[in-house]
Amino acid sequence: MVVFSLTAKLNWPGFSKLHANVRSLQKNLEPLAILLSELNHPPHFIAVTETKINKDTGLNFEPNIPGYSFPHSDTQYAADGVAIYTKDNISYVVRHDLSEILTEAESLWLEVILNGKKTVFSVICRHPAPQYDSFTKELENILHNLSDKKVTYYICGDFNINLLQHESSQQVKNYTNLMLACLQLHTTNHQTYKDYRLQCHPFRPYVH
Repeated sequence: MVVFSLTAKLNWPGFSKLHANVRSLQKNLEPLAILLSELNHPPHFIAVTETKINKDTGLNFEPNIPGYSFPHSDTQYAADGVAIYTKDNISYVVRHDLSEILTEAESLWLEVILNGKKTVFSVICRHPAPQYDSFTKELENILHNLSDKKVTYYICGDFNINLLQHESSQQVKNYTNLMLACLQLHTTNHQTYKDYRLQCHPFRPYVH
């Protein structure tokens, strides 16, 4: 099953993005390509989680989508792995330094220039472990670092955090408080899995 999360446009006219939890890019590349072909305005960024591209085996299929480059970060596990299809006319630098800070999740961070302003766009896939205070603290370090440098950023992905437990779990409170403090808004606020775990797709930017 492939889960698509189409997002709203950002602040700049004509600039859009899409997040897809593909649960194996090799198996679900075709339905993703079909979805894109049906859009009037294909997004500039397509964030993909659970690509299931393994570090040891590498790519054993052709992941290309016409008109996009394919920066990706592969996984050492059976699942996970992230990528960001990026329009060919957008130049980017992969921020490996930010991925190295976020040890509690797999992530990819791209630095681009939008309307003359440095901007970071990222995708995160956190393993569904019950403890994630360390993840929140590492993410906080990254976001505060970007904010201190007056860098606009957008983050999306599968955080595997049950937002329904906001009132009962201190971990969830810590995470949601961080997102609010950084002016991030979850675009998915309803149940997305049978186990009542919510997908987290914060996309509203911190703009200076």
